[in-house]
Amino acid sequence: MNNKPNHPGDNLNAPDNREGRSKNEVYAWAPYSTKEGLCVGGQKPGCDIDMLLFEQGLPIDQAFELLSQDPGFIDSLNNIPGHGGQAVIDQDLRTKRFVEERHVLEYKTGLKLADIHEFDVLDLNCNNMYVNQKVIDIFNRICPDEFEYFPISIETSNGISHRYFIINIINNVKNSIDLDASKFEIMPCNGLKLGDKGALWSFKRLILKRNALQGFHLARLWDSRRIIISKEIIDSLKQAGVEKYYYSYENYVNGFYTMNELPNGELI
Repeated sequence: MNNKPNHPGDNLNAPDNREGRSKNEVYAWAPYSTKEGLCVGGQKPGCDIDMLLFEQGLPIDQAFELLSQDPGFIDSLNNIPGHGGQAVIDQDLRTKRFVEERHVLEYKTGLKLADIHEFDVLDLNCNNMYVNQKVIDIFNRICPDEFEYFPISIETSNGISHRYFIINIINNVKNSIDLDASKFEIMPCNGLKLGDKGALWSFKRLILKRNALQGFHLARLWDSRRIIISKEIIDSLKQAGVEKYYYSYENYVNGFYTMNELPNGELI
């Protein structure tokens, strides 16, 4: 007997209920700079903060207030070791210091300075946006009240770059995924359940509702924390020569193309 509760998304082998590519003009962010699709760098060791701060779809101060309610975070602030030991305590304290001081976040890559400066967008973390001033200007023109941005430094093999920023999207959209038509798995940890923020972990099929962005240009899906973007922003990015960092979210998840096709500009 299967005692697993039934809910939308359980049957990953259910028949598809939509033919052909989606015309739903909602795009996902796909930052990558290497042919392998791997991140070009990451937070500098000993300088890292909890990046969940930027995945809440809230202004930084509100996001930190939410994180501060986590029992593990409270323990860290009281210097009580948890499963991650002293490393997690130090990271949480650095996170608190960033929110208080807004200091420049430090990253590191093995690439050369000239190599990373070829890109308007860098993939330093797959769940967040790292962009240069060109992209900031586009966002400011279209949706200035929908994001925050903070400067970062990137230590390369031959110098330090100060050209990039991390974006914090401050909108969550709920009820934007058609859960009955989609096929997905729930995050297999942390006790998350359907309806919880960030509960949807992996999609086998994704159907978004027609007004998925709910009037925003930049937002995070409540169910998965995934970044979604409007066609107006995508068109402006293309016109500015900022390409290969985005794709039609439904069409990618539903298998109409692969990551290997993305750099060729076939999709957008």
